[in-house]
Amino acid sequence: MEETEGRTEKKKKDKAPLASIKVISLAKKYLMYKDRSGTIYAFVNSRSIPIEGKQFKNTLINDFYKSEKYPAGKEAINAAISVLSAQTAESGIERRLELRVYRENDNIYYDLCNGRVVRISGEGWSIEAARPMFRSLPHQKEQVEPAHGGDVHKIFNYLNISENAKLLMLCYLIACFIPDIARPILHPIGSQGMGKTTMGKVIRALIDPSNADALITPKDEEDVKLNLYNNYYPVFDNLSGVDSRLSDILSQVVTGCGFERRELYTDNDVRTYRLQRTMCLTGINCVTKKPDLMERVLLMPLERIDERDRKEERLFWNNFNADKPFILGGIFDTLSRAISIYPTLRLDRKPRLADFATWGYAIAEALGYSGDDFLKAYILNKETREEELIHGDTLLQTIIMFMADRDTYTGYMKDYYKGLKDDAKPESDDKSFPKSENKLRAALERIRETLNGRGILFVIHNRDAIGYKISLWKKNNVDDVHPENVSTRRKANKDAKNVGSVLSVDNITKTSGEEERGGLSESMRDAEVEGFAKERTLSTLRTFSSTEASLHDVDNSVDTMGLSTLHAQASTLIIDIDNDNPDDEPLVEISSDIMRVNQV
Repeated sequence: MEETEGRTEKKKKDKAPLASIKVISLAKKYLMYKDRSGTIYAFVNSRSIPIEGKQFKNTLINDFYKSEKYPAGKEAINAAISVLSAQTAESGIERRLELRVYRENDNIYYDLCNGRVVRISGEGWSIEAARPMFRSLPHQKEQVEPAHGGDVHKIFNYLNISENAKLLMLCYLIACFIPDIARPILHPIGSQGMGKTTMGKVIRALIDPSNADALITPKDEEDVKLNLYNNYYPVFDNLSGVDSRLSDILSQVVTGCGFERRELYTDNDVRTYRLQRTMCLTGINCVTKKPDLMERVLLMPLERIDERDRKEERLFWNNFNADKPFILGGIFDTLSRAISIYPTLRLDRKPRLADFATWGYAIAEALGYSGDDFLKAYILNKETREEELIHGDTLLQTIIMFMADRDTYTGYMKDYYKGLKDDAKPESDDKSFPKSENKLRAALERIRETLNGRGILFVIHNRDAIGYKISLWKKNNVDDVHPENVSTRRKANKDAKNVGSVLSVDNITKTSGEEERGGLSESMRDAEVEGFAKERTLSTLRTFSSTEASLHDVDNSVDTMGLSTLHAQASTLIIDIDNDNPDDEPLVEISSDIMRVNQV
């Protein structure tokens, strides 16, 4: 008996290497490649699947059984995959793989997850066979086939939003099909029964249908990153709040970031993943009060649903699924027109998430609306966000009240902190108010942008023998974008003279002239002139900075750069713009105005 079992075991061992060789031979019919993180994929049934995943292993098991009429052992399959993985890692093709949307030249591709893709260009859209562009994940659902001549406005049969929010919603929805741009996070808010979860599920069903249509926010940071990496448009439902670390992650993910992940059972094998996402967060109240994240949120207050208008769940989704091909077709029709319009546009002034703002303008025009109407709605949404921030931030409220009847203030930080605290009388558990004077500076930087939007500027001076001084003042001319002062222009129509007048020394010295400063000290005069000079220069940089990254650099430079560095940066930027646009009026002359500020 033992002798028979021994012979059987020996035959299995002898057979295992042959089985592995056969598995490798069968697998050669599949195209294999690596992505930028080093993960190895195979193109099976027009889908890119990781070769170390269960799906590819099952494919090899089935292929082997069909060929040999007996099952391959686990060891043979694993050995074959190890060889294929090593060979591809060493000499295989590297391909860029994305989720759901992909940009190639002037074309945008959308994955239907059924072996076909939608190709959208400025000439229209069509459905084609899939190529190795997209990662395939088990939770993804196939998308319905879109219908030509559809109507994107049918979406409002299924969203509970006011009339004046509809254009903003349409522009956001269609912009979610544009890859590689920073888009805001959709955040519907409202009391119970207003359709927040339903809105998230409807938007996800159009953009990124999944078996997991709404996610519970995981507590572990690694799980958060994994959820974001494996979902093109995640919906985190019914949040009561977002903690500081999650807020930081979501802020970074909107504008694009990388993260590293260690391979299982290894100490040294680390893969780097690039990640840029938009998403939907739902909650009864605004789930974040952190300015960095709030600046990247699109608040969508919902209206109360009349009891007579409520629909049964089954009927609601049956109707939506019937309309879905026409809504999706309308999205692609509009996106195609927007692709043609986009290259002709340049915004006079760019709010945060400038690429989204420019695409939103193009989408509004493609829908037959005015692009300026979109910009006004988007900027008014910023004001709504600021109101939410102020409502939940004791420090912000106190500073705004403090400056309500003042044009300027200068004093030592310790005295300023004590005065603010006496005015605010914050609760002991109030996280929005700094616990001590030495935490005030960081807290002020956190709310700088919101204060700037309210026309309040500040400068913290170098330390003297007593301590640090702070100067605050109000802007006489708010250069930020305002709903009543937005417009766009074609590339050949920039007006350099307006920027020049904003940056001129005469303008700056007049704004901070002796007659307006009253009895301020000499140091305060210098601080005010310096502050106005910086603000004017930064306004110019913001105007001509075309990416979110450059805007971020500009906004972080107000205290870290000297005036001369800022002015040199503005001059270089303006000269570059002039070289790129030879038909414009000369912009180089502005640089002399900028540099003259150094003499103030």
